[in-house]
Amino acid sequence: MDLDGSPDLVITDCPECLFAIRPTTPVPILLVTAYGNFMPGEQVAALAPLQQQARPLARNALYHTLRRILGQEETGLKDTQALEPTAPRLARVLLVEDNPVNQLVAKGILGKLGCEVIISSHGGEALEQLEQSHFDLVLMDCNMPVMDGYEASRQIRSSGRWPNLPIVALTANAMPDERERCKAAGMNDYLAKPFRRAELVSILDQWIPITGID
Repeated sequence: MDLDGSPDLVITDCPECLFAIRPTTPVPILLVTAYGNFMPGEQVAALAPLQQQARPLARNALYHTLRRILGQEETGLKDTQALEPTAPRLARVLLVEDNPVNQLVAKGILGKLGCEVIISSHGGEALEQLEQSHFDLVLMDCNMPVMDGYEASRQIRSSGRWPNLPIVALTANAMPDERERCKAAGMNDYLAKPFRRAELVSILDQWIPITGID
């Protein structure tokens, strides 16, 4: 809070209130909302500076969101660059995720980036998909029914059939101990949920070449 008593940040879970708050509140706003119910880009731009954070509030994800909000001058250029067109990559991605909303969001982002996305609802289905087709990348949710992402990744690695297949963990817990658990299961990288488009693009840049599907 500034010396004059004005806040440095406003946090609300009421999207309808934002248009009343913004005219009299120049500071950044954090909107806490259900995952997949984010405001569209044009409204976010009109209400800037505005960040959106999905419930439940994972500690590590909230920490990084607050750093982005309170460091707008530092991250503004990066966020602008992230909106620039990225080279499409015709890659085949196996999305292993049991939440239908998360499936829809991730598939939408990946599809716009040029990826072909196949969805599995648990680790067992993912193993079946790998037997049937070639994939360039696996996005693996860690906590799922039937077979979780840790066990599925262990089985993928122990089979010896896909030693070079990148597996990226999707987890709401990106703390160091969780990263080690993912690494021990055979995953190559991790992506904290909820993730932004720029973060997913960064993962694709690291693990998928822009050459396309075989």
